[in-house]
Amino acid sequence: MIMGSYAQVSYEYGWEPTVNPLGGWTTGSSGFVRETTTPCSGAASARANTYVDNARNLTSPLLGISNGGVVNLTFDYKVMNWWANTVATAANQVSISVEWSNALAGPWFPIETVGEANHEVSTSCASKNFQFSPTPGNLYVRFKTVSVNGADVYYYFDNVNLTQGPAPTCVSSSNLLASNVTASTATISWGAVNPAPANGYQFYYSDVNAAPSVSGTPTTNLSANLTLLNPNTNYYFWVRSMCGTDQVYGRDQSYSVLYVFLLEISSKTLLALHQEQELYQVVGPEQLFRQILR
Repeated sequence: MIMGSYAQVSYEYGWEPTVNPLGGWTTGSSGFVRETTTPCSGAASARANTYVDNARNLTSPLLGISNGGVVNLTFDYKVMNWWANTVATAANQVSISVEWSNALAGPWFPIETVGEANHEVSTSCASKNFQFSPTPGNLYVRFKTVSVNGADVYYYFDNVNLTQGPAPTCVSSSNLLASNVTASTATISWGAVNPAPANGYQFYYSDVNAAPSVSGTPTTNLSANLTLLNPNTNYYFWVRSMCGTDQVYGRDQSYSVLYVFLLEISSKTLLALHQEQELYQVVGPEQLFRQILR
């Protein structure tokens, strides 16, 4: 059920009791169902059989209206081998993407992934906790499951809980997207924030995945044209709102120039490969930044 007002997101649901029948959550053909066999807790969980590299999506109803503050997301999950449903799935056969959006039609932005590096192999459900900073507006989340390395598995989800902190006084930019990509150039755009930063934005990019330690390039635009990029290289992009003494970075949009370039040639579709949300603040006149939230 949705708790509280739309001024700040507060939501919890565990597929109990039976409603709609997924409590307003939606899924595709042969996707998730309300399942009473070995649920995480209570009488039921959401479950889908994923196999042959097929993807299954479990998409939330409207969770509330984001105020731009940090959202704490927790959920329970497990992955079990089909058909007996008694053997926990190996970590290298698990792929879960957790994403958020301001609209059901997208675009969707990554929150975090669960895979070989962080999957908990168990016949009991494990709990995951992620934080992200969605832009103000409608808020939806979804779980995207994929069968990898020949897996034929059941994905279970249960006890989804989201709580949002207070609205920030200086809003972090997000919704970063790559476009106009060539072998050596790209345009990175980001969403406008409300309230608008008094002194515009600064952006910074590098082929090293490390937080900025110098001032970025100032701009009043909502995009940056990057040039002289090297093919087959991962680049990391940061943009921050310049609100005076309370300045934050929304980090990061990582993309492979060669990979995105090849996708553009074949399908004219650009892929946002990776995004995380982290906040940084100014700590001295040298414009050094330190991480204050992960």
